[in-house]
Amino acid sequence: IKSIMNLINIISGSITIDGKENDKNDLELKKIIGYLPSEINLYSDLTVREMLNFHESFYDKDLTKRRNELVNLFKLDESKHDWYRTQPISVYSDTDSVYTTYGTLFECMTPEYKEKYKTDRQKVDWILKFNKEFVDPQNNQWCDDMYRPRHGKSIHEFELETVNKACIYLKKKKYIKGLIYNKGKHLQKPKMSGTGIEIIKSTTPKLCREILTDMIEDLMFESGKMDKKEYALYFNDKLSVWRKKFYAAPIEDISQSVGIGAYKKYVINDEDELLLGKQCPVSVQSIARFNHLAYKNNEKNKRQYSGKIKYYNIIIGGDSKHPQIGYFGYPAGELPEWAPKIDKLTQWKKTVIEPLNRFLEVMDIQEVNPSNVMQLTLF
Repeated sequence: IKSIMNLINIISGSITIDGKENDKNDLELKKIIGYLPSEINLYSDLTVREMLNFHESFYDKDLTKRRNELVNLFKLDESKHDWYRTQPISVYSDTDSVYTTYGTLFECMTPEYKEKYKTDRQKVDWILKFNKEFVDPQNNQWCDDMYRPRHGKSIHEFELETVNKACIYLKKKKYIKGLIYNKGKHLQKPKMSGTGIEIIKSTTPKLCREILTDMIEDLMFESGKMDKKEYALYFNDKLSVWRKKFYAAPIEDISQSVGIGAYKKYVINDEDELLLGKQCPVSVQSIARFNHLAYKNNEKNKRQYSGKIKYYNIIIGGDSKHPQIGYFGYPAGELPEWAPKIDKLTQWKKTVIEPLNRFLEVMDIQEVNPSNVMQLTLF
């Protein structure tokens, strides 16, 4: 294809098009060559105005009238039309999808229309109307303009599948969303789900599930209502309340769940001393320590080698500044009296802080450390 388009030179042979040898200087020959990119015609680094200007340059068309039609149809506040210049509408796109943001578009509305489109349902209805009356016809027109000169016919069908109240994108095809409209159905309240990432893992402890769900929902739906430093302080205060509940909770409620596998492969000795093989999985380390301590406490009958267990972080060596972290596992509902003391700081870090910080980082909000302290600059 690149050779036909004269983007690269051929090493040998020749290319004939419509009976004529391909010549990059032949303008008449170029007119009968069509090249359709696989990517959809929205580019994430272009603003609305730049996007329109870009397509206008293809076809020598004046889209000023169309822009004005949009302004009049949806009552945009013309005093804020620098939005066209500064805000991209496409978050990202691939071969068959484009993810578009409408948040700033609502900010451009006049006070009268902001009042009219306040609720989630009203905003979704506006977006549906906008797509039906402007976006879909415009996309169809662009496709027709591209195919018709090349003796082709567009069979593209554009469909607005979902509308989300908010999204957090970690990277392409890895994001969480608050779904409020899905293929013709309105949802009573946002449904949070992840694509390409697990918001809450199967190993996540019971209480930590509640904490992560509450804090991530807050990030999605409340973070845009205040500036980042103000929100960081608010977020930190709210997380501090959860931290107190975490530290006061029973060990069972903050222990992770996991299945045991290949015990004999990794455990060398679990009786008079604990010896583990290289690259021993956390699950096996955890239950091997349980079995070793059960042996030492004359409770051999409680030892376990398969199935599901709960486990938590403990300190097994080092000093106060550089503790060596290990794991202790136990059958669910059977935490023994001789169980080692839990390292709640590390447990808090692994089950709550680290999952939250991956979202704070991409949102450019100050991350928190395990002690729940944010380092905020004054200037």
